[in-house]
Amino acid sequence: TQATSGLKTTAIRFSADYALSRSLTLRAFFDKTIHVPLVSSAAYPTANTSAGMSLRLNLNR
Repeated sequence: TQATSGLKTTAIRFSADYALSRSLTLRAFFDKTIHVPLVSSAAYPTANTSAGMSLRLNLNR
């Protein structure tokens, strides 16, 4: 049988934390999701990507 509709979805996710000091942490992340239609006439392949960094300051002793 052959597919008549649907998507093939692939996701790649990565994050890393790095302690800059006892109270400061750097986090970096990358997230990519790719959607490929199983029937090419139904839709175009799409991809969503997000990436970023954050700093966390811990004020606890």
